[in-house]
Amino acid sequence: MKTNLTLFALLFAACFGHAQGLSLPYNTGFDTPAEQAGWEQYRTGFLSLYDWGIGGGGFSQNCLSHDYNVGGNPQDTVVDWFVSPPMNFTSPGQMSLKVRTSGFSTPFPDNFEIWFGTNDPDPETGNFELVANLSFMLPQFTWLDTLIQLPFVSDSGFIAFKYKTIGAAWSTYAVDNISIDVLSAIPGEDGNPESVSLKAFPNPFHSSVAIEISREVSGADLELYDLYGRKVRTMSGISGGRVRLDREELKSGMYFLYLKQGHKIIAADKLIITD
Repeated sequence: MKTNLTLFALLFAACFGHAQGLSLPYNTGFDTPAEQAGWEQYRTGFLSLYDWGIGGGGFSQNCLSHDYNVGGNPQDTVVDWFVSPPMNFTSPGQMSLKVRTSGFSTPFPDNFEIWFGTNDPDPETGNFELVANLSFMLPQFTWLDTLIQLPFVSDSGFIAFKYKTIGAAWSTYAVDNISIDVLSAIPGEDGNPESVSLKAFPNPFHSSVAIEISREVSGADLELYDLYGRKVRTMSGISGGRVRLDREELKSGMYFLYLKQGHKIIAADKLIITD
């Protein structure tokens, strides 16, 4: 009988043990106890005086921030994680947030990264993968709109912010206005005649690119993000089926283009700029 009960328990855990994630969308600005609920800190390195907290570090608003290792010794390696409550990613998703940086050290022994984990919220025992490295984002002392892709499916997934610094390095980072949602199916990929898709030509391009929208839209926005997740261009109030994007000051490299209506992405594409 004991064996049967144990087997039943294992089967129950296998079927239901990970189906505990919060339904998306999920939003937090860390402004209230309810918005802070479920987040947990894990300190896996040297225990500095400063760690993840709400406000602090010269941040007056209720954002999440981490100050630097004041007076740290050269051998100190601070590694502090701040992990979200479990979330149910029924399909790949995205996370928008504001990021503020200040005080980069030389020769840059600081890191601020975003990770995605499953199975266990503890970074030392969970299965975490690097999603984005947001270290040294510019300009400093400015809230930067940032968009991160989350190409994972998990009924119990965790978002983690990882702060790492060596010695008395003095970088500080803060995040705010986090919004996480799944891309239930990027329109244009499901054969639905009402769906929308983007086509850019020429792509790669040097000076300008024509962006064709598969059907006319009204009041949409085109947003362009670089590989760091920083929003570098916005074209608002898009109406019609074709728009032109000029390169202007943009550097060569890969970018992500999103057509948004409200806060939802309704179409996406990649752009490559060459010199």
